[in-house]
Amino acid sequence: GRFGCGPRQTELAQREQASVDDILTIPLAPNTDWT
Repeated sequence: GRFGCGPRQTELAQREQASVDDILTIPLAPNTDWT
């Protein structure tokens, strides 16, 4: 792959995945006011 397999890379990947999950989840929140 193009990513290294060191612990730091893994942590970064997990953090990035979490950010993506947040971004995908926010619009589904019932109290979002941005239309």
